[in-house]
Amino acid sequence: MSDSELEDWGLVIWQRCREVLREDFRLTSPRSPESALGPERWRAILDISLWKKGDEKSRAILKGQIAQECFKASLPSSGLCAEFIGDFSMEFARQMLLDREKPYWLAMWTRLEKEGKWHSTRFFKASLAIPGIDNVAGPGSFAQILREIIDAAKSGVVLQFDDYVGYLSKRLRRISAPLDATELKIVVQLLDGSATDNKTLAKSLGISPEWASRKISELQKRHILRRFDRVPFSRIGIRMFNFFIDTVDSTENPFRYLKRCPFLYSYQTVLTGRWDALAVMSVPDDITSIRQLDKIEGMFDKWGFESSMQEIASSGAVNCFDHYDPDSGGWE
Repeated sequence: MSDSELEDWGLVIWQRCREVLREDFRLTSPRSPESALGPERWRAILDISLWKKGDEKSRAILKGQIAQECFKASLPSSGLCAEFIGDFSMEFARQMLLDREKPYWLAMWTRLEKEGKWHSTRFFKASLAIPGIDNVAGPGSFAQILREIIDAAKSGVVLQFDDYVGYLSKRLRRISAPLDATELKIVVQLLDGSATDNKTLAKSLGISPEWASRKISELQKRHILRRFDRVPFSRIGIRMFNFFIDTVDSTENPFRYLKRCPFLYSYQTVLTGRWDALAVMSVPDDITSIRQLDKIEGMFDKWGFESSMQEIASSGAVNCFDHYDPDSGGWE
């Protein structure tokens, strides 16, 4: 492909992205990529070296880069944090690719994101959280959340990183996932444990095994139905501990002392009861690591906190159906 052919192809991709942004997202990107990015930046994106291999992966990455830049050019010039712009532009680019091309882009996104980002009290990895929004909440949900955030920015609300992650977490928890009659029966059967395989499940519901399998796959894709294997941690050389923390009279946030701990698996505040925070620790099953864990507990006592370390023998659940229904005001 010559330079001129490559540029023509790039312009086609840009115009296609503009149409999607206008029709599905109510956003307007400049008609010309050169006017949006500048001639030098546009030529750099169309680097012919990406095409020397001529493989599908290179083509997907280049298409994604063009889509990402087109998306960024459609956003308000202020009020949005860099993390939001980067995360949502990556997801828009992923959605613009063909299904067979998306894994290449997602792999690159995951690699670039490295270890994710720390919110004030939680770990956030956009490449895991954002691509599943439409699967969980239904088509158009990603666009809806995007419009909500952009409308707030246009109204003068400045979106910092903590605000972005906090809003996204709360917004996703408000999603309800309606089920049809067959899906509801499948979930009930699986939760009751009365169906051990697809054939038994299909027979009890009066449907074909193929239809039951397809429905289960759809529920899993929408993250309504999930399966976890129960793991005895001792068999994989890992020991897990619940580390309960009571701040007593301290005004310090315990997370400050734990956020760089290599054993920290998760952290959450506790709203009721004696304890103020719960940290889950994942520790290699060796003498040195266990001794370090004992030191951590001792240091927290020294800093004026009360704490309790309790080992977790195993963890997991067979099925999970944990969507919040805003109409009923409860978890179902």
